[in-house]
Amino acid sequence: MTDHQGPVRTASVQTRNRSFKESLIRQENKVNDHRKRLIDYVELLADAKAQLKLQRELPSANLPVELVTAMDYLFSQKERQCRRIFSEAEFVGLLELQRRLDLSAEQMASHGHRNLTEVLTSTEWKSVIWFARVFADKLNNTVPAEV
Repeated sequence: MTDHQGPVRTASVQTRNRSFKESLIRQENKVNDHRKRLIDYVELLADAKAQLKLQRELPSANLPVELVTAMDYLFSQKERQCRRIFSEAEFVGLLELQRRLDLSAEQMASHGHRNLTEVLTSTEWKSVIWFARVFADKLNNTVPAEV
């Protein structure tokens, strides 16, 4: 009976090792995908024309609110993951972007800005765009942090 367990056990270990490796690859892809999604989001924030185009494609969406709340979904709710996939400097940049978005959201709420055209003229949103432009360039020219 032990003769039969040897090859079976070896095959079982090999299967577990393969499954583990596949799981690591899936996890790495997931991490890279999340980094890419966040960079794509920062690039959208950096581009007023792209925001206007998106608003035309999604006329019923309250795009300013959607853009602000996307940061919560992509960053705030996944802060631990972001700490692993972004360098310390990049992470600090994400915190600064979040701060600027929060200021813009406060301004939108207090002034009743409901459409993107109005929001694009606000000082707070211009600050978001400016910072996102600089930050997107930095994100695109750096090597991802070790996972």
